[in-house]
Formats: sequence, structure tokens, C-alpha cells
Amino acid sequence: MSALQLIRASESRAGGSWSADDFDVVLVDSGERIGRIYARTSAGMGHPDWWWGLAFPHTLNARQPFYGLAESKDAAKRAFAERWRG
Repeated sequence: MSALQLIRASESRAGGSWSADDFDVVLVDSGERIGRIYARTSAGMGHPDWWWGLAFPHTLNARQPFYGLAESKDAAKRAFAERWRG
């Protein structure tokens, strides 16, 4: 199975304005974008949480969650990889 890599959204997406904490998850072998991880600030919280999610069509017929929240970027990367590798 191909290794996963994070690439800043500002480097991988044309146009738009992207946060420095917004990443596309890509397969190293093919360069295919398979999801996203980004920091978001929730109302009433003093620190960001990290959203992670697999991209469509990888979510079709998903039997387990294909997105979620984590307390850190590393935790989001781990959760994403666990779901991806199923």
C-alpha cells in the first residue's frame, strides 16, 4: 500500500486562499489526493482542533467513519491512516 503524504493546500490547489494549517493527503506513488486534514478553531475553545476526512469516492459504502476530529495534527494523521488502511 502506498505511503501517505501531506501537502499544503496552497501548494496543491489552484487559486484560493488557504491557511498554513490546511493540508491535502496524497498517495506518494500516484499523487492522487485522497483526503484532507486542517486546523479549525471552534467557538469557545482557545486552541484549534484538527479535522480529517477521506475524499469522495473513497467514502462510498463506508462502514466506519470517514471523517472526524482530533486534538493534534499528529493524532489526525494517525486517525486518517487507520481509516484509509481499514
